[in-house]
Amino acid sequence: MKRILNGMTFNTKTSTVLATLEREDENQETVAVLYQTRGGAFFVWEETTRQTWDERHQLHGEQVSGENYPVSPDQALEWMIREGVQVFHNPFENSPSEKAKSDAGATIYVRVPASLKKRVDDAARAANLSSNAWVMRCIEQCLDEGVRNIHQHA
Repeated sequence: MKRILNGMTFNTKTSTVLATLEREDENQETVAVLYQTRGGAFFVWEETTRQTWDERHQLHGEQVSGENYPVSPDQALEWMIREGVQVFHNPFENSPSEKAKSDAGATIYVRVPASLKKRVDDAARAANLSSNAWVMRCIEQCLDEGVRNIHQHA
């Protein structure tokens, strides 16, 4: 889900999942996910599913609504330490100086066959991205998928 709030873009596909929280009330279930954008901003995506009753047709149904909202780093930390939150990645574990060093970027060297490199270059060009940006998105998607799989089996 991609939203622009106060001039900032919050995109669940390109952001890192930090933690989730599930709440269940009598007639509704809420799943909230705390994200951190590539730029370091935090936001929460909250999806609520309410049970409904259609008297006319005598049917049960569901109404799903969602919203996202930005949170400050302090609010994100508070959010993560609440009871019942499942934490996947904690950006607050490092000291501020370690965090600054790690945010500067890092290099991963991967040796691949020339044919695979050509396929990567072609896919990146088709997506109008550099090969590095394309590979970085692939890695982020794989890591996010791993987090989702862990969440589904928990």
